[in-house]
Amino acid sequence: MTGDSHSVVKSPAEPVLEPELQLPVDQAYALWSETYDSVANPMLALEQRHLWPMLPELGGKTVLDLGCGTGRLLEGLGSLGTGCYLGLDRSSAMLGRAAKKLRARGCLLRADCLRLPLRSQSADVLIGSFLLGYVNLADLASEIARVSKDGADLYLSEFHPDSYELGWKRSFRAGNRVINLATRHCSLQDIGDEFRAHGFDLVQTVEAGFGEPERKIFLAYNKGHVFESSSGLRAIFITHWRKRSDAA
Repeated sequence: MTGDSHSVVKSPAEPVLEPELQLPVDQAYALWSETYDSVANPMLALEQRHLWPMLPELGGKTVLDLGCGTGRLLEGLGSLGTGCYLGLDRSSAMLGRAAKKLRARGCLLRADCLRLPLRSQSADVLIGSFLLGYVNLADLASEIARVSKDGADLYLSEFHPDSYELGWKRSFRAGNRVINLATRHCSLQDIGDEFRAHGFDLVQTVEAGFGEPERKIFLAYNKGHVFESSSGLRAIFITHWRKRSDAA
């Protein structure tokens, strides 16, 4: 399962001309891996624009990329001096793409984010990019708490609840079909309740909407009207957490 799960957004009023299909997540990502890196995505661009300034110095630190997909964060993390990169995903097809980008010290693991094949207290920095909608939140918080060192920094990004109210979907295009992915909705309150209960304190929350840097992506897909209708609305959130040293 990858966390990189969103396509160019559709306007709620925009007619859907292509047949839509919903596939199991693993099957969908195997199909998506064929085009994932070649199609620009405004959601991912928006997330990276806000995530990079939030990250700490990574020199000598072990970074765990949960739901790493095709390894889209690899280049950026490498430039920040990551000590050791661990990318984890359930999709072997996505990991195959990521393997071609792996240059820094580290490895890729095919595994479930709820059953991490890692020793306890092994990660300094953890990133869960658009992962929350695919997993049981309590189980994820428990497993992240187990593998996080005291004082570890955790970054979680997800579709903002406002985007669901606007009718936006997690989907991608495969040929003449639109593939929809089934996900759960989770609120900032739900996330806060779970991660505080598992020993994390909230450092920062960013609730971001599309801006000028994302406009060109919409225009490239003839979606300028969607950009305009989305202006000023919250599309994603990113939360930064830190594990308490006294956490059980």
